[in-house]
Amino acid sequence: IQAVRSADTGALVSDMERPLARFAEVIGAEGAKESLAFIRDWLHDPKKYAAAGVEPPRGILLTGAPGTGKTLLARALAGESECAFLSDGSSPLALIISST
Repeated sequence: IQAVRSADTGALVSDMERPLARFAEVIGAEGAKESLAFIRDWLHDPKKYAAAGVEPPRGILLTGAPGTGKTLLARALAGESECAFLSDGSSPLALIISST
C-alpha cells in the first residue's frame, strides 16, 4: 500500500499550508486543547518521548457536528507545532466506512 500515489503528489503539495492559528484563538474546547497539547509537545521534542518509551500517535480523529471547530483545532495544532496542514474532506472516510 502506498501512502500517496505519485499522481496525487501535485495536489498534496499545492494544498499544503503552514497555518498561523494558535490554541489561544480557539474559544472553548478546553478538553480538546488539553488532549492535543500532548501531540504538540511530541512534535516539538520527539526524542524526549522516545527516551521514555512513548510511542508516537498513529493518527488523530476529531469528531463532532459540522461547525464545532474541528478544522480550526487541527489548524491550531499545526500552527502550534510549526507543521504543514493538509485538508481533505471526510468523503473518502465515509466511503470506506459505508462499504465495510
